[in-house]
Amino acid sequence: MRIRLMLRVVLAVCGFAYEAVSMAETHDQTPDFQDAKKQFLRNMKTDQPDLRVKAVQQLSQLPHRSAAELLIKRGFADQDAGVRRQALNGLRLMASTSEVREYLTDELKKSLSKPTSNHFSVEFIRSLAATSDEGQQSEFLNYLNDYIDSPKFNLRILLTAIEEEGATGDADSVRSLALLARAQVFAKHFGYRRSVVEALTRIRRREAVDVLVELIGRTDGLDQYDAIQYLTKLTKQRYRDDHRSWAKWWAENREQFNIPGLDAELPEIEVEDGSDRLYKNPIHAKRVVFVLNTSSRMSATTLESMKLDLMRTVGSLPESVHFNIVMYNRSAETYRPRLVPATYRAKETAVEFIRDAGAENCPQPDVGLTAAYQYDTEAIYFHAVHPPSLNIVNAITESNRIRRVSIHTIGVNVYQHDAYTLPLILRSLAEQNYGTFQPAH
Repeated sequence: MRIRLMLRVVLAVCGFAYEAVSMAETHDQTPDFQDAKKQFLRNMKTDQPDLRVKAVQQLSQLPHRSAAELLIKRGFADQDAGVRRQALNGLRLMASTSEVREYLTDELKKSLSKPTSNHFSVEFIRSLAATSDEGQQSEFLNYLNDYIDSPKFNLRILLTAIEEEGATGDADSVRSLALLARAQVFAKHFGYRRSVVEALTRIRRREAVDVLVELIGRTDGLDQYDAIQYLTKLTKQRYRDDHRSWAKWWAENREQFNIPGLDAELPEIEVEDGSDRLYKNPIHAKRVVFVLNTSSRMSATTLESMKLDLMRTVGSLPESVHFNIVMYNRSAETYRPRLVPATYRAKETAVEFIRDAGAENCPQPDVGLTAAYQYDTEAIYFHAVHPPSLNIVNAITESNRIRRVSIHTIGVNVYQHDAYTLPLILRSLAEQNYGTFQPAH
């Protein structure tokens, strides 16, 4: 009797649970929703983008899982950028409800578990990160931090999301970037920090300046310099890395400050007068690698001049900078196995290393460039008398989409057949990798 009674209780509980699940699965399959769904699908077939945008807007008013699924499948697949943008706005609106938020998180987990990244992962992150609810922000950050620490971590997905927020540039984008700047990876990864700063500098809104001013105190090196350079051009204030002065000035001037539109070109203002330079290339990074080609095809005078310039630059580095040197010709020789702080003794021995470097007539620029790129650096100053191969240039450029290292190039024309290709390839390498090209005369 007791067993039979317990069985009835279990069956009753199971029946209740099944009914609850069934209700959860069908509550948004009401006649009203079915009508809205049919109307949405009908309007999405039109060849008029404005009608498709309106259809997405209307469906976004129904914060149900099935509506979110429709936006993902039809809105993000639309050929019109305005429709896709409205689909993202709709998902962000829907994500304020727990049901849709749980659904988007589940879909994000599924997409991130795949071996290759996909655009849906990016849009799920952008939808979830834009929330203004502090509890939801903490929940998303906890998930993001756990994911980043997993073996399946793919930083390219996050960087793509960051880039697209910079291109969109609305209030949701700023809120999303501010949240992503709080992820643990921000403190660990230079390329991630630099991408967040870069995205914020593309947004002409007071909220973006709020975040950039706050980030000056949390960054150092090139990522900090990028923020300072932009704020200096935008505001014409010269506080350099004085975070407190920036914060005080912005608090006093924020409301009346006129943010220029994206079509307004900001003035060129040098942030740090008299900063260290190597062939007109300023040195603002805190982790640098200098690469010098010691080809005997250069005249003895030219090679000696190149050495003296590099010795002068190294000798003036502040101790806050970590550096290394790669001398290459037939093969690469490095000053140290890793970057070292620019102490007096380190600079003294580095100068000796440069002075004693011998010359050979076998320049192999691929060897020098790849040797420098292996180090954990923010900037590379690459000198060459012969252009690196396109395979190496393309491989490093692709990899550098994540690392964000500035590669500055310096070309010395000694081969007549390279008179055109040397500056062309070195300029392309620099411009695609956050650097500048300078010919050495």
